[in-house]
Amino acid sequence: MFDGNWFKRHSVKLTGIVLAALLIFGATVLIGYGLERQAEYERYADERRKEYTANTYSPERQRCFRLTAGRQQDCVTKARNEATAYNREQQDLVAQRVTALWTKLMGGAAIIGMGLSAFGVFLVWTTFNATREANVIANEANRPWLELVITEKREFFIKPTHTRVALFASLTNRGKSPATCVRPRAVLVAVPESGSHHHDAINLLNRQMDEWEATQPDSWITIFPGVKQKGIRLGYNIVREKLDEAVGGPGNKARFWVALGVSYKFGNKWCRTSHGYMITFPRRPQTRDVSETVVLGPSEFVLAPMAQDYAT
Repeated sequence: MFDGNWFKRHSVKLTGIVLAALLIFGATVLIGYGLERQAEYERYADERRKEYTANTYSPERQRCFRLTAGRQQDCVTKARNEATAYNREQQDLVAQRVTALWTKLMGGAAIIGMGLSAFGVFLVWTTFNATREANVIANEANRPWLELVITEKREFFIKPTHTRVALFASLTNRGKSPATCVRPRAVLVAVPESGSHHHDAINLLNRQMDEWEATQPDSWITIFPGVKQKGIRLGYNIVREKLDEAVGGPGNKARFWVALGVSYKFGNKWCRTSHGYMITFPRRPQTRDVSETVVLGPSEFVLAPMAQDYAT
């Protein structure tokens, strides 16, 4: 059935059919032209032989019969030999012209063949790419997709020794294949009061996941399609020294960002899902003095989603 993508799906086959038709047509035209020119050369040579016979050989032979009996035989033999030599010259000329004709045609055919060969290589390359794209699409359609959802906030605090965020999350495989080596992770990032971008947290999360994927063994858990893994505890600590350094010194105010992510394998390929959140404080200032002691329960802070990324 024809639709808008029919020609796109069958473009390689259609191109091959058109190419084969052009090749057959071109070969037929080339051979027909060559045979026609060869017959023309032969007709021309035959006409020249007839003209020679009518205008030269026959009159000379008649002249020989008017000679004395002793000289007639020599005259006729000479005229016959000259006619034979002329006919041979015409045959050689035809053979030379026919050879030159077919040499030119074969040279042209060779050049066309080289072009068609190059086009054939292009078709093979196009087919290979189309096959690879189809494989990628099929692979993406059958791969695992892990959905990471925050199910419970536990705490956020700033203490003299460190700052921490803790929460619970769930993982659900929305794809069609098992996800292996599943590794969830959370990071907390403090930025100066003027900073307002979640990418710092996402970048830190990605660096840690890169390190995990490069150095950690293939262990951890496997989540099968349709399975939901609940009660995953995630948290992250920033020690005091790192906190003061991040905000430019003790006593400065900071904004806080959280990034959650999970890396997992599909075959030998690593996949990744990550989310970025800003920690906000309802009915409170959105920046916190890092020298103060702050302990907040689940209802006293909000993880406002800022970004979501599916990395493959």
